[in-house]
Amino acid sequence: MGRHSTALPDDHAANLAAITQAHGSRWEVGQEPDTGVWFAVERPTLTALHVVVDHTLAGLAVKLDAQGTSS
Repeated sequence: MGRHSTALPDDHAANLAAITQAHGSRWEVGQEPDTGVWFAVERPTLTALHVVVDHTLAGLAVKLDAQGTSS
């Protein structure tokens, strides 16, 4: 999850594993430790940055699914 990793509840760990399996080659997924907001970062080119955020891991998964597989 990155440099601010903390222990996750079992349900979050399973959900994060599923998201990583589905989107891991395209997105870096993590949680901001101070606010608890979940984020996913994609770098489609050297100069582009695409960020998706949500208050819940489930909401983030829905947003990533909506992004599809094309870059």
